Amino acid sequence: MLTPLLLAFWLGCSLIVPTTSASAFASHRAQPASQPQTRTASTGISYGQFPDSPLGHFLYYLGQGRTREAQTAFSRLSTFEDRYRALTQAVYPGQYADGIPEVVTSCAGIVLKDQADPHRRAAIYCVLAKMNYALRDTDAALGHAQNAVQLNANSPWGWFWIAEINWFRRCWAAEAAARKRELSLFTGSTTNDFLCRAQIYHKLGLVYAQHFRQPETAIGYHYRSIDETMRLPADRIYQTYRDRRCVGAFMNILAIEVQALHDLPRAQQTLQRAIAMIPSFLSDPLDRAEILRLGLRLPEAGAPSE
Repeated sequence: MLTPLLLAFWLGCSLIVPTTSASAFASHRAQPASQPQTRTASTGISYGQFPDSPLGHFLYYLGQGRTREAQTAFSRLSTFEDRYRALTQAVYPGQYADGIPEVVTSCAGIVLKDQADPHRRAAIYCVLAKMNYALRDTDAALGHAQNAVQLNANSPWGWFWIAEINWFRRCWAAEAAARKRELSLFTGSTTNDFLCRAQIYHKLGLVYAQHFRQPETAIGYHYRSIDETMRLPADRIYQTYRDRRCVGAFMNILAIEVQALHDLPRAQQTLQRAIAMIPSFLSDPLDRAEILRLGLRLPEAGAPSE
């Protein structure tokens, strides 16, 4: 089961800002700017929330903008797992102070030079694709994503970034093709598979409705998104997520049936199906208002709202 932190990613939450706030490290500014030893107990330097380790030193110095010291700390990481973790942590926020992209690129280059395994190299290229996408350098991001799929075409993450980049570039056919390739790689029955397939079906539904003008195909994708979402555990972690994602998918279907197909009777039947499936369907006033705007009847209404 995914942790709540990973679930937040699929809920579409905004990327968090770096945790290296000024207040968190105010005590450090009075300390000398010397490079820490492997054990900082002897140096008297406080790293606050970061562990006393090369990884902690790397993240700390990166957050402080001390790029040379961050690179030195990165060079002390001896395993691919630690290096990959350091890079993914460095690019996670999506907001980069001056010098950080250069440090990440340099450190990633070290890993790529030292690492022969194609799958591990592909993972590093995905990190670079994510960072460059956040920087809106789509040429560089696309190049890294393409390198990733060339090295490991059976991993979905390179395809994910190709799809995202093409979405940003408004290249809808290329986006759809990459999403379908990504979708084909989630074949399991785990919670992660359900989440990923639901999200991909949702995005395909949007592109087929908004850009390909194929309403029936779009509706089919939205129903598949609902089916996958309903396979998630009905527990305290996922229940609210399940309901809101399914409500959103049904609202997309209703809009297509009314605005693209001009079929109010069919949309009314879809509304009844949604209410039966999701008891909380009409709990949001904004959803109720949108349903009335579409010209549909709410259960307690005797006639369509004007």
